[in-house]
Amino acid sequence: MSDITVNDRRTFTKDGQLNEAAPEAAQEPQAGPGPGPEPSAADPAGGASMGDVPATLSTLIIGLATSVMIQLGEHSPDGQSPPQKPDFPAAKHSIDLLGVLEAKTRGNLDEGEEQLLKTLLYDLRMKYVSLLKK
Repeated sequence: MSDITVNDRRTFTKDGQLNEAAPEAAQEPQAGPGPGPEPSAADPAGGASMGDVPATLSTLIIGLATSVMIQLGEHSPDGQSPPQKPDFPAAKHSIDLLGVLEAKTRGNLDEGEEQLLKTLLYDLRMKYVSLLKK
């Protein structure tokens, strides 16, 4: 029987935190020849690349919540221009999507993901109702 060693080279933990145990080489993007240029998700205004953000359930939830805030007219899409007029039907639909995500993932989330989803859903629903009443 041969000895097999497994090294966890993942840069991020399942919670989206930086994996301190990952080797330094895995934490730094490697330059050099590859299969070809990678698609760029950089913001045209010179912002950060989406490649800098780990693809986790938490980032999906936060992205949907951010969309709701934009749809409610609380934030601007680019963070610099004035917020747009609220689009209540779109905001309700996005909140409902987060509700579906909560229902379909119930029992399969870690504690942090569950708390994030629950808190954001509550806050977004309350914000939606308060703005609808104005």
